[in-house]
Amino acid sequence: MRRLACLVLFVALAAPASAAAHAKLVRTEPANGAVLSTAPARVLVLFDDVVTVGPGNEVVRNGGGSVLAAKARSQGKTLVLPLRPILRDGAYSARWSVISDDGHEEQGVLAFAVGTSQPPPVSTLRAGGELGFRNVFARWLFFAGLLVAGGLALFDVAVWRPVVRGALPTGWAAIALAATFVAASSLVHLSHAGASTRFGLVVGSSAAVAAAGATAAAIAVVDRTAAPFALVLALVLLPAPTLAGHSLDAGRSWVDGPIDFLHVLAVAFWLGGLVALTLVVPRSGAPPELATAAARRFSRLALVAVLAIAATGVGRALAELAAVSQLWTTGYGRAILVKTALFAILVGLGWVSRSRLAAGYARLRASVGAELAVVLGLIVAVAFLTALPPGRRVRAEAAPVATARPRLPARDALVLGQRDGTFAASIAVRPSGAVTAQFVGPETYAVDVGPVEIDGRPARSCGTACYAGRVGRGRVVTVAHGGRTLRFQLGRGRPATALVTRATRTYRNMRSVVFDETIASIGGVVAARWTQVAPSDFSYRIASGARAIVLGTRRWDLVPGDRWRSSTTPATPMPAPVWGGGSFTNARLLRADANAYVVSFLVPNETFPAWFTVAFERRTLHPLRLQMTAAAHFMHVRYLAWNEPIRLRPPAG
Repeated sequence: MRRLACLVLFVALAAPASAAAHAKLVRTEPANGAVLSTAPARVLVLFDDVVTVGPGNEVVRNGGGSVLAAKARSQGKTLVLPLRPILRDGAYSARWSVISDDGHEEQGVLAFAVGTSQPPPVSTLRAGGELGFRNVFARWLFFAGLLVAGGLALFDVAVWRPVVRGALPTGWAAIALAATFVAASSLVHLSHAGASTRFGLVVGSSAAVAAAGATAAAIAVVDRTAAPFALVLALVLLPAPTLAGHSLDAGRSWVDGPIDFLHVLAVAFWLGGLVALTLVVPRSGAPPELATAAARRFSRLALVAVLAIAATGVGRALAELAAVSQLWTTGYGRAILVKTALFAILVGLGWVSRSRLAAGYARLRASVGAELAVVLGLIVAVAFLTALPPGRRVRAEAAPVATARPRLPARDALVLGQRDGTFAASIAVRPSGAVTAQFVGPETYAVDVGPVEIDGRPARSCGTACYAGRVGRGRVVTVAHGGRTLRFQLGRGRPATALVTRATRTYRNMRSVVFDETIASIGGVVAARWTQVAPSDFSYRIASGARAIVLGTRRWDLVPGDRWRSSTTPATPMPAPVWGGGSFTNARLLRADANAYVVSFLVPNETFPAWFTVAFERRTLHPLRLQMTAAAHFMHVRYLAWNEPIRLRPPAG
């Protein structure tokens, strides 16, 4: 029996578990407080680990209703909140909610605005938290039941059988295992942690094991042959707190898991022994001399367990806290202080119990009962600890990030942009030949990419994440960094402000425009066909995705697998150019041939600048193709038709 129990424990501890856990927020797209010149297609929330969708995800127009186009979805480390196309100018608020691998629900809010003239937005939504009474109580019941059941099994194997030569009654083990089953089932439900998370998988599996163990322990009350099965299943549960907890977070030392398991094992033995001596042994029918002998054996082993608890507890605290001050400045640290105080009380009560052993088992029960009450109180602190992020995580999340807004170019510069992996790369070339390059990350901040060469020469710094050099021979500028080389075709570089102004006016005066749009971002690629019809009608159809039809102030949306749903919306003047048709700067003619003008320009915004290259038909100034480069948004548009006699109609049915 002992060999079987040890084998099960070893297999459970050695079972593979995910190396990821409490996910840390990396960034959001748009960034909180961003003012965007063009409406985003989605809100992206990126983490350093895999996440699943949590409850309460929402995006609203401040003072209005939801602007979500579909349900939130997770893609690995990214939460995606799809938005309705053509959000009108104004402020918007988003609340994101995810479940990390260790079962923690994480929520946050952000605000963004559409329209270059908008003030910095403030979120009207609020984030909730998971640390409620039901959650803490479920965790307390889970740990108490698990530790009592496993501890009784350890007491049976290490103390009772060697002394009494018989099995310990299983009635209280059945109760503890049943409590574990109820608590584990409640935790999976309350935390919304499914089998796709490590926490959900471990706790859900624990519920099944506890249910089987409770059944076996209940049967063993009348049929002792079932007792070994209950014993083994109770022992199998002991690795669950380690497998589901913080010690398996990404980046942790390999020793953290074994230390945590040893801590759980020592606490379970101590608690199980206290429950056995207080509630089980008096009703076991064992002679007083055997009960006293068992208590003395437990006392010797409990001293080793207490030393193990103290040593591993210090190790766990050092691993979870980033600074001593976090003991009183974080909720996690304060829970550790409460746990330490209760442990000190327990040590004192244990000393009293040892002194009473000489008088026999009868005098021992009172002090052991007091120890049991304090241990159950100590598990409340453990429930708080497992529900709170560790102090080291608080330090990491609070660490400031060096950021710089993109530098807007001089008005006489020729500007070009293109995609560089996840960065938006841009250059600005002055008439003197001076050139600056910068890279904008997905979070809309300029980023330092390390040493940069411009036209084969090392660039010098022109500020935070800004690189300066000079144009070499020819009309091609190369920008190299990190083994990657970008090429920018400068072309003629003649002023083209009047040309872009006329083309914008021509666009707005059209009767209709049809175009295909492809937007690439970290969240994926979205391809859609758009139809814009004067004066305020439009439709879009995303490939294998959502559809919408807007006729003035009436709107119909269709999500795959659902039916058309109608709503009202403010009228939007149509056709509307992708570049907004408002403020633009740095318009330059790159090249011209018999059919088209190709121009570049910038839609300036300190938070979200966008670089455009557009080909206009020479005779009519109708757009032919467009490329937009912005933070985390890389758009290509191919125009298909203009001024066709198109009439949009409501959807059938």
